[in-house]
Amino acid sequence: MIITGEQRPEYFRFASDILQEPFEWPHCKCITTLSNTGEILGVVVYSQTTLTNCMMSVASDGTGRFLSRAALYEFFALPFIQWGKPRVTTLIRPSNTHSINFNRKIGFIQEGIVRRAYGDEDGILFGMLKEECRFLNYKR
Repeated sequence: MIITGEQRPEYFRFASDILQEPFEWPHCKCITTLSNTGEILGVVVYSQTTLTNCMMSVASDGTGRFLSRAALYEFFALPFIQWGKPRVTTLIRPSNTHSINFNRKIGFIQEGIVRRAYGDEDGILFGMLKEECRFLNYKR
């Protein structure tokens, strides 16, 4: 697996198509995992960055191949270590039970509901504080 911080248009298109949200550089940043043959496995998009927070959105090919301890370290090291953010936030459709379970498993805490975040569907708000992120202890 290849982990890249390149900001290529096709990575943002991949995330936009899967998540049905408009993501584009320079308004967003991303980290992408690729197969050894260059196939996009997953893209983590960082948006709405403030002094203390950024939104994380994850799009994948659905196979789970984009995940490894090294990838999880990179996904969280960018906002927590490189940018110095004390928290990250994600918003998930209630119908996306796979993502809800995944986020809980990796340590996100449900913080609330954002009414009609997706038109007629609410969004479930999850957050993670830097001190709660167990992936920052990964040794490369």
